[in-house]
Amino acid sequence: MRYFSTSLLLAACGLFLFNAQESRAQSATVLDGIYNTQQATRGKRAYARYCEECHLSDLEGGALEPPLVSVLFLDAWREDYLWSLYDFIATRMPKSDDYRPGSLKPQEYLDILTYILQRNDFPAGRDALSEDALHQVLLVSHDGPMPLPPNATVRAVGCLQPDGGGYRLEQAASPSRVRTSDETDEVELGRSATQELGDVTLALNNLDVLTTSKPLADLTGRKVQAKGVLNSLGEPNARLFVLSLEDLGSCNP
Repeated sequence: MRYFSTSLLLAACGLFLFNAQESRAQSATVLDGIYNTQQATRGKRAYARYCEECHLSDLEGGALEPPLVSVLFLDAWREDYLWSLYDFIATRMPKSDDYRPGSLKPQEYLDILTYILQRNDFPAGRDALSEDALHQVLLVSHDGPMPLPPNATVRAVGCLQPDGGGYRLEQAASPSRVRTSDETDEVELGRSATQELGDVTLALNNLDVLTTSKPLADLTGRKVQAKGVLNSLGEPNARLFVLSLEDLGSCNP
């Protein structure tokens, strides 16, 4: 029988708990109770003041503004981190005669976001949603994570290979949702450069007219970041209409 010191055992338990907490944080979704009722109540008051004029009291938006509830709303934003929705609201809303976009306090935008989650029947929890958590919480449907909807704009990282008269992306990681598909920045490129490859294959369209930093022949066999519009992942004809293509280096570690 082996004996372990109390300090080693506590250290091991602490490491286990740290890794478990880190794992939960990385996989948190809106199903996990990531806001509290008090915050959503504040959000309801802020929504009535700043948003209701355009999006209406039922959040349906009428004929002029997009709905903030229902499957249509979820399909537009799911499989993406809450930061994207928060950033969209905080930089583009409200649009009324009395208030200009981006004029609210960050906490007000956060509270309005939690009210939208509440009205979409996502559960409340114990703690309030913080701005730091927005990059770690995925917005998913009530059934949990699902395949990306058709025509989602995505970022895919893989190896560029010839495919008859065109090209395909091989060994690609599962595409992740993005909001801007025709440009990129250093932060995003750094994330893509360190992203591990996977087992997804995507046919690539639009490369024949796309302007790239290097000739396609020079990018063949290299790790690339492709951004564009995804038709339907997991089908035999899965393809990406590419709007941005960037070199990330060698496909071989």
